[in-house]
This record gives sequence, structure tokens and C-alpha cells, in this order.
Amino acid sequence: MASFSKNDVVAITGAASGMGFEIAKLLIVQGARLSLADIHEAALESAAAELRKLGGPDAVVMTRSVNVAVRAQVDAWIQDTVTTLGGLHRAVNFAGVIDDHMGALNLDGQDDKGYEFIMDVNLRGVWNSMRAQLQHMEPGGAIVNASSAAGLIGFAGGAAYTASKHGVSGLTRSAAKEYGSKNIRINAVAPGYIITPMTDKAVIVMGLGPGDMGPVKASALGRPGQPQEVAKLALFLLSDDASYMTGTVIPVDGGLIC
Repeated sequence: MASFSKNDVVAITGAASGMGFEIAKLLIVQGARLSLADIHEAALESAAAELRKLGGPDAVVMTRSVNVAVRAQVDAWIQDTVTTLGGLHRAVNFAGVIDDHMGALNLDGQDDKGYEFIMDVNLRGVWNSMRAQLQHMEPGGAIVNASSAAGLIGFAGGAAYTASKHGVSGLTRSAAKEYGSKNIRINAVAPGYIITPMTDKAVIVMGLGPGDMGPVKASALGRPGQPQEVAKLALFLLSDDASYMTGTVIPVDGGLIC
């Protein structure tokens, strides 16, 4: 069983909601010290307050409002984490976005603004985060990134998002090759349709219910996933139980791409 302690400092992006928040909840009850980043400051502080209650009087949770697309902000956050908490042992990079036309427009109808927004957060954000984290991470550390089922196969109407997540998959695999000699493991999860604030936005854009979304109907289980179902896999990959796993991109998609 995956286990952590007060000796483990874990940095998490996208921590205010969804899968990032669920991972933080699993970690805090085991005593890990958390450094949480999200661009949505009010939501982040609300999440941190809940985590402190969940973790009890000894819970350690620091927060920073960070735009992961901006290198200077990410670098400052990670440096503050190391200075304040005394090191960095694990990292979870789950900040991600879709644009206002997800699933509704083919490539020739998508504009540069939407493409750049998605690439800046989904791909550049992971690039910025890992670059900063790997400068400080100790041997034996681990990173888990958020790719997507769209990081393994194509999806009509989501070319920019799909390209960004394929980039995360490739970045994860390349970094795993580079840092294996330092005994730092780097893996990614590839969620299918998971009920989160981000996918709620996609439902509104497409005018469908969650059960009617293409990735749900095409999956073997035929239902949306819950963020806790992804969080459990991420926790395993972060832990020493996954000590011989690196460079993997593992689907958590209800059998969408099996």
C-alpha cells in the first residue's frame, strides 16, 4: 500500500479542485507536507483550509497563486517550497485547461488564441514545473504528470488539446530517460472523461450530459470517471510501491482505448 510521511514534501499544481485536490487529500491524511499551486487563489485557499482540517493539527499546507505558463512564477514557487519546507521529494503536475470550443470545432475553425492558451498551460506548464522541480528534487523522488487519453489517441474537435497532451506524454517519457540515472521516476496518468470543473465546461460547450459525451459512450464501462479513481493511481506512482516504474503513461479511462 502506498505510504507517505511528514518527511515527504510534495508540490502539486492544479491543486484547487478536481484530480489535483483529490491527490492532495490522499497525501495529507498520511502526513505528507504539501505545497499547493493554482491560478484560482480563492478556490486554492478554500481547498487548503479543507486539507488542514482533514490532516489534523500537524498538517503542513503552503499555498501559492501560480500561473504555470509563466516560468518566473513557477520557479519562485518551487524555490519557496524548498526554502520553507526543507526540500522537495515528489511532485504532481495536474494544472490543465480546455478552450471555449472543445469538441465543437475542427482544426480549420480554431484560432491561434485558443491554441496558445491550451499549449501554454497544458504543455508549457508541465515543462516549466518539471524544469524547476528537477533542479531541487532529491534522488528517490517521483513526478506524476497529467496527460490524457487524448495524449495517446486522437479526438475530433480537440486538435489543440490533443496535441498538448501528446506533448505531455512525450515530455514525460523523455524526462524519465534523462533522470533515471539519478533515481528520479517520472510517469503520467492518462484520464478519460473524469467529472471535474474542467469537463463540466466541456459539457456546457457541447450541450450534452456527461453520459452523452463521446469518450464516455465509447468506453467499455460506459460511465464517467471520478477524480478519486485517478488520484489513487497517481498516489501509487508517486510512492515507492512503483519503484520500478518510470516513463509510463497509464490510461484511467474506463476502457476507452483498450
